[in-house]
Amino acid sequence: MGYSPRAKQILNVLMQNTDGITEQEIGNSLNLSKRTVQRELKGLETDLQQDDIKLKRNRGTGLSLDGKEENLKKLENQVSNDKELDVTDKEKRRKYLLFELLKDRMPHKLYYFARQTGVSETTITGDMEKLAPWLEENHLVIIRKPGYGVVLSGSEEHYREALQRFISESVTTEKLNSVLYQKSDAIAKAVQDSTDEGTIYELLNGNVIQRVSNVLNGFDDKRLRQLADNAYVALVMHITIAIQRIMEGEVLENDHRLDLSLQQDEDYGLAQQIILQLEKEFNIIIPAVELDYILLHIRGSKLKYSDTLEDMSGFTLSDEEALDLVDQMIDTFGTDYVYELKCDEVLIHGLLVHLQPTLFRLKNDMHIYNPLLEDIQKEYPDIYERCKAVGSLLEKKTGFHINDAEVGYLATHFGAAMVRISKKKTYSRKVSIGIVCASGFGIACLMLTKLSNKLSDSACFLHAFGQEEIGTDAASDVDFYVSSMDLSRFGVDFVYVSPLITAKDLAQIQCKVEEYAHIPKSTANSDITHQLDAITSVSQIIKSILHNYRLMQFDEDITFDQMLEQISLHMTLSAKRAHQLHMDLQNREDLASQIIPELGICLLHCRTTSVNEAAVATAVPFENNRFNDPYFKGIAACVILLIPRDDCAKINADLLGSVSSSLASDESFVSLVKQSDEEAVRNQLAEILKDHLSSYVAHLD
Repeated sequence: MGYSPRAKQILNVLMQNTDGITEQEIGNSLNLSKRTVQRELKGLETDLQQDDIKLKRNRGTGLSLDGKEENLKKLENQVSNDKELDVTDKEKRRKYLLFELLKDRMPHKLYYFARQTGVSETTITGDMEKLAPWLEENHLVIIRKPGYGVVLSGSEEHYREALQRFISESVTTEKLNSVLYQKSDAIAKAVQDSTDEGTIYELLNGNVIQRVSNVLNGFDDKRLRQLADNAYVALVMHITIAIQRIMEGEVLENDHRLDLSLQQDEDYGLAQQIILQLEKEFNIIIPAVELDYILLHIRGSKLKYSDTLEDMSGFTLSDEEALDLVDQMIDTFGTDYVYELKCDEVLIHGLLVHLQPTLFRLKNDMHIYNPLLEDIQKEYPDIYERCKAVGSLLEKKTGFHINDAEVGYLATHFGAAMVRISKKKTYSRKVSIGIVCASGFGIACLMLTKLSNKLSDSACFLHAFGQEEIGTDAASDVDFYVSSMDLSRFGVDFVYVSPLITAKDLAQIQCKVEEYAHIPKSTANSDITHQLDAITSVSQIIKSILHNYRLMQFDEDITFDQMLEQISLHMTLSAKRAHQLHMDLQNREDLASQIIPELGICLLHCRTTSVNEAAVATAVPFENNRFNDPYFKGIAACVILLIPRDDCAKINADLLGSVSSSLASDESFVSLVKQSDEEAVRNQLAEILKDHLSSYVAHLD
């Protein structure tokens, strides 16, 4: 039996309380009202009967599950193994609802969708309104009729396009990148593993995916090999959807031919051969209209991006119209490096090759998915914004709408060019390395000899020193030291190594040489005052955080709201500010719970006007090893991170971000937080913030 997400939560509580539990206690543990629990139990009782399990109501002890051991074990495995939908996450819930609409084109009542997602019919209605724009982009609409139900309406062609878009937007970038190297069965696995709910796999038959992929792999054709990873996946997905729909008796109308096959060139020949092999593989007749759509993918797919001039074809430098358009694109992109960009042959060729399939896709209203779009927008916002202007130019010149995915691909070309220009504007110098060993000067010389055989003479100078020479005029030109002893107390940059210089040691030294060798010309002789001010600012904030860190202890029976109240009083200077902090912490909790049962802690953090300085604190119970209130879900400590709303917001956020990251990556730090040792936690915080400061200084421009 398939159970809704909320039903699974209730079943988990029942299975954990075999002696019985009341409806009110179930509600308390799940933050649900007793009435909601009672409503869910009505349907759940009927569903359990199909699995030969009874919901027993025992006077005095409450509810419990009754059935044969093997049936109870089967239920436990099903509930524990199923990946639950977080109904409080609107985006995930709506994505799941969209999946349900696409999966089955038969009408369903609102109650069906409400039951599947564990929310009310009113919420489902609101979710469907939010999904409408996405569906309208694919020319589909949601039809709702009393007594009939809810169903998608639109042509077979648009329904297929929506299916493929949904799948493309759900498969992760990592999965897409792996497909190219393991095409035989990786696509099926990528689809199967693509979402937290594992639902996409139900839209496609894994066996069909693998057989389609095998057919394409049988073609030793350069055009297929040159397809970008996501373009290849899109072709496989398109064909898989088409095969499944044909096998289900759903075919495209012949009057919707795109007339692409009128040009019977090499692409047409490849598409025709693919159709013939698919008919042979699946023992079906594929309508002629499908040939046009395979041609659409072949002619409109994005090729692999390359930063070399090999394998770039499609335009030639004699094509004046195309070159003029690229020239205008670079002018529109702007920056102080327009001349350098126009001299970058790799960029010119890359844009020329990119334009041909792009204009073809736009002309034929072909949707493209860019798996790197969010990363590009986040990591390279300036380049992306400039490329939006380039997209506007293309819209003006061609009359086609340039969507965000296409802008993202333009950004990859311009971004790579900017990196190449940046590298050209740096210079390399020989790096001075000081070799120091705890065992004496003689061992240092031995290490120097070993390194001189491994490092290029043109890359660095090597000098042997005794530790008493560190910081003296004799070592004034040293960039960093290599030593088998800890040189932290000397305040110098160093690489800690074995006297034997292992392969791992050598790799660390080479990375450090690379770091010191390449210095941007614009900063090689600049005034360091700004950098010193920045370092001083970060150092002062770190000092304040460590000085003001405090450990708070509360009664183990404290409620969550009471804890917020107590923390707010401890962390502020007035009742007014405490009230403001209380509200800010509660508002942050309302967005998404900050309780992390997996780590056994609660991470309370917010930006607030109630404090003047960034602050870190921890809270643990007095007696017990955990807080008893069910809302805390058995956690043993709280970590409080407060960021003031001031001019240092970015610095503060980065500093406290390093603390929260350490909670996720360092089990020993989490263990310390759960203890009542204030000094131990402060010392660990000092190490974390020290590492952050080192990284900050290393990346100063």
